[in-house]
Amino acid sequence: MAGLLTNKGINWTEQNSGTNRSIFDLEFVNRDSGACVGERGLVLNTTNGGNSWTSQNAGTTQDLNALAYDSDGYMWAAGDSGTVVTNRPLNIVGVEKMKGMPTSTQLLPAYPNPFNPSTNIRYTLAEPSKVSLIVFDVMGRKVATLVDNESRSEGTYTSHWNGSNFASGIYLIVLQTNKSIKTRKLVMLK
Repeated sequence: MAGLLTNKGINWTEQNSGTNRSIFDLEFVNRDSGACVGERGLVLNTTNGGNSWTSQNAGTTQDLNALAYDSDGYMWAAGDSGTVVTNRPLNIVGVEKMKGMPTSTQLLPAYPNPFNPSTNIRYTLAEPSKVSLIVFDVMGRKVATLVDNESRSEGTYTSHWNGSNFASGIYLIVLQTNKSIKTRKLVMLK
């Protein structure tokens, strides 16, 4: 981490955070104690003014973009896809899905379908999962991989498939998650 303020901004001293991931926010609660957050769930904290940094497990792989301390000194971080994490011990009485978030994992109808030469494939995830989205021909041969075992948080996603290099006919799109496999038929007309 470059640039620790040492004398009201007249001179700067480079401090090594020990990570090569991008850092998006940095907060100190006093001269010695602070933390930073960044890409892929990065959380680092220091208790010696940034001379050394300790990695913390944020429990997420989403990018964390903002950091704040509450009045009790606990850290809160916000990130991509609505991610909010904290090191405050929480007494959770119940969990309610945010309005508009998917309640089930689905492979939605492609649009357009039939198509020429490209189509959009939408799917929803009710919970974080590893995802693969693969196109097969009717003989069962893989012709395209749109998503290859990538981590996704809950939400709605769209992938685009351009079939201009393939023959007219019926294709199958397969969505594979940690807990399910969903299939839909695609028809390409040229």
